[in-house]
Amino acid sequence: MSVVCKRVKTFIDVKIILPFKKEIQNGISEELLTKSISIGFTGGIFPIPGLTLLCSFLLQYLFRGSFIICQSVNVIVTPLHLLSLKTFYQSGMNYILPSSYTMSIDNLMNIISTHSIFETFQHFFAYILGAVCIWFLLSPFLLGFSYLASKPLSRFILKRFKQLRSSSSSSNNKKNNQVEQSNNVLKSV
Repeated sequence: MSVVCKRVKTFIDVKIILPFKKEIQNGISEELLTKSISIGFTGGIFPIPGLTLLCSFLLQYLFRGSFIICQSVNVIVTPLHLLSLKTFYQSGMNYILPSSYTMSIDNLMNIISTHSIFETFQHFFAYILGAVCIWFLLSPFLLGFSYLASKPLSRFILKRFKQLRSSSSSSNNKKNNQVEQSNNVLKSV
């Protein structure tokens, strides 16, 4: 395994997996875990790159989710966010914006070369606004769908961690019993 892969794996373990595990081990409820996963998913596909963390944070604050779980899911959903950008921008252009804002490569090059920088930014702002409007229209459905989809996942995660905790506590009890027996043997000698 290359050095870069090891660093990426270490980064993922430290920044995503360990905080997620600690949050679950601290006793998060199934309802809060489900809500936090759905909030992180919905905020994670917000159509402005770089603002998904802020969007997830605002949704987490509004709906009272777990910050760590929301942000972890947000980071995990990044590939889906990047794949959904074209859909949001295209839908915004088709359904929200007037026909003068249709986008193509030729149209984009024409805007950049013939318009002032202010008009160019105005066009880009309109595209972003259209995508955000589509996200606002779809976000209640995304939130509800992701909530229903993450309910079984939350049950599975919590059940799995309870099994791991019970097996580790039983092995700790066995070790403690063995230590006590060896101490008793040493005391009697």
